[in-house]
Order: sequence, then structure tokens, then C-alpha cells
Amino acid sequence: MSEVFHNLIAGQWAECKSKKTFPNTNPANTDEVIGLFQASGVGEVESACDAARSVQPAWAALPAPRRGE
Repeated sequence: MSEVFHNLIAGQWAECKSKKTFPNTNPANTDEVIGLFQASGVGEVESACDAARSVQPAWAALPAPRRGE
């Protein structure tokens, strides 16, 4: 069974609402599935953008070395 990769939204790993995934295969060996990725929709994209927008001012206020950590 391949690993299922979730979306990281607002610091939490989340499954997409549709619960659908799609395989990512190794281009050098198309029989090898690297993992299953979320078939995210508009709702997940909007949630991720809202979460990023809400923390952007605090992130921008951090000095670059701290962001790099």
C-alpha cells in the first residue's frame, strides 16, 4: 500500500473533503507508485489561502534568519 499524503492547512494535516486521491508514479519505473496525493478542490484551496493570509503579517515580521530555521 502506498503512503497517502495529506494537505497541510493551518498547521494541520487534512484529508480532502472528496476523500479522493491520485497516484504519483516513478517516471523511471511506471509500475512503482511513489504515493497517493489528495485530489483537493476549491474548498481546500480557499482554506489554505485563508490560513496563509491570516498568518502572513506575523511571518513577514520575523527576521529572515528566524524564518529560515
